[in-house]
Amino acid sequence: MANRYVRPRSTVKLAKTERAKLIRDNFLHYEAIAVEDQKLLSQKISGDGFKDVLDQMGALLIDEAKELVAKPGPVREFLETNVPPASLTELLPIEFRAFCLVLNAAKVWVSAEQAATDRYLLGGQARSELRGVTDTCIVTGQRFAEVGCQLHHPVWDLRYP
Repeated sequence: MANRYVRPRSTVKLAKTERAKLIRDNFLHYEAIAVEDQKLLSQKISGDGFKDVLDQMGALLIDEAKELVAKPGPVREFLETNVPPASLTELLPIEFRAFCLVLNAAKVWVSAEQAATDRYLLGGQARSELRGVTDTCIVTGQRFAEVGCQLHHPVWDLRYP
């Protein structure tokens, strides 16, 4: 059996005062960087850094889709029950349709995992606790009341709004 994914979980449980201090320290740190050079808050990492892992993930999705079609189970049953119109059947091989289902399932999974990373250190209250520190995004300069609160997770791109 292949390795099973286990969601990373923090071994640290921060009290509300510790979370508030962490948010304030991070905000002040990146606010100071913004004063020095605003461009430093909008850096991107090249997709080349992830090419190998994304190629492996894509190959895995294709291989798994083929396997799901080849064996009995809910995916094959779904595909057999939900047949496209005759004019599309030849154009959409069942392996490709299975790949689309696997790809969509991966998208839902990624979204859930990204939400879990938001909670890794700060729990589910990060946005409301952030509003206690500031009402303005240091990256865009926009007020949260006008545009909503968009977290920049420190693990994703090393800064808070």
